[in-house]
Amino acid sequence: MLWALTIGVGFGLLYYFLYKYKVKNLLPFFLVHALADMFGSSLMYILISWRK
Repeated sequence: MLWALTIGVGFGLLYYFLYKYKVKNLLPFFLVHALADMFGSSLMYILISWRK
């Protein structure tokens, strides 16, 4: 739980500062994050079920 909180706060601050100082459109960042979640969970499923 501690690592999830750390990652959440870290990425939250990163997105906050990106939006505040650099990029005003965060849609590409959120799309890439969603795609990474989908591919990562698919890869984990494949690796876990590979041994069966």
